[in-house]
Amino acid sequence: MTDELTPWLTLLRHFQRDPAGGDALTTQGRSDAEKFSRHPRRPAYDWVGISPKHRTRESVLPLTTAASRAAAPPVVLTELDERRAHESAAEFENRVQHFLTRLDDELRLKHRAILICSHLDWLETAALFLSSDDTDLARGDAWTPGHSRHYQWQDGIWRRRAAMDSSSGFSNE
Repeated sequence: MTDELTPWLTLLRHFQRDPAGGDALTTQGRSDAEKFSRHPRRPAYDWVGISPKHRTRESVLPLTTAASRAAAPPVVLTELDERRAHESAAEFENRVQHFLTRLDDELRLKHRAILICSHLDWLETAALFLSSDDTDLARGDAWTPGHSRHYQWQDGIWRRRAAMDSSSGFSNE
């Protein structure tokens, strides 16, 4: 990795969930979450934010018990939840933007490695507003279950480190 003092951000879509509509991860999803937690290039996340859904908690649980580079316990935030049935598109976008402002103004200043585990709609929306140099952030086909994108704060924006992106956490490049 590069400069240890420069903040890192990982956006992670929860791992594979029950196709019957349940909120729990499948056996494959739990296995993929475990692999993500053991990846040798994964930073030690000192702030982990998740939505209130069980599948996001299950996705990051192995990180908190990892033998090396254990992550901070997850912070459950309704701001990170998927769009609610009663919420308009504008209200949802405002909620996501509000969190991203907090990310840039507060969390980035206090933490070196930030992980956000959320849902497809939240990640697509966040990608549209993230202060990044990446112009291809919101492609839905890229946000498969377990897909992660990695950024580093440089020159006042989040710069994507695409070589670390992967549908299973980190690539081997």
